[in-house]
Amino acid sequence: MVIVYPAVFHPKSRGGITVTFPDLPGCVSEGIGEVQAICMAREALSLWIDTQTMCDKPVPAPSPVYAIRARHHEYVTLIDVDLDTHARVSKGKSVKRSVSLPEWMDRRAIQENISLSKELQLALTTRFNAK
Repeated sequence: MVIVYPAVFHPKSRGGITVTFPDLPGCVSEGIGEVQAICMAREALSLWIDTQTMCDKPVPAPSPVYAIRARHHEYVTLIDVDLDTHARVSKGKSVKRSVSLPEWMDRRAIQENISLSKELQLALTTRFNAK
C-alpha cells in the first residue's frame, strides 16, 4: 500500500533543507539537497507510521496538498512511501545504532544522496536472506 502525505520543505540559509509533515506531529527530517531531503523524508514518514502502528496509536489521514500553506521561501510537496516494501525491509521494530565508516565513504554517500540507514538495512537483509 502506498501512502502519500504533504510535506513542507524549509530551506536553511546556511544550506540544507528541513522537512516537516503538518499532519504528523514530530515527524521531521533533513537533507543536504532536495534529493537527499526527499529520501530522508520518506524514511522519516515510514518510521513515524511504524512507530504509531506499533504503539497502537492512530495514523491521521493526509491533508489535501492544497490545504497546506507554506511561508516565504518554503514549499509544499508530496512524499510517498510504499508501506509493503518498507515492511518487508524492516520486519519489525527499528532501533538506532551508531556505526563508523571512512570519511571518503560518507562524503560519497552524501554526494549521491544515499540513505546510509536504508543501505545498511538492505545489505543486511540480503545477507541474512542468502543464508
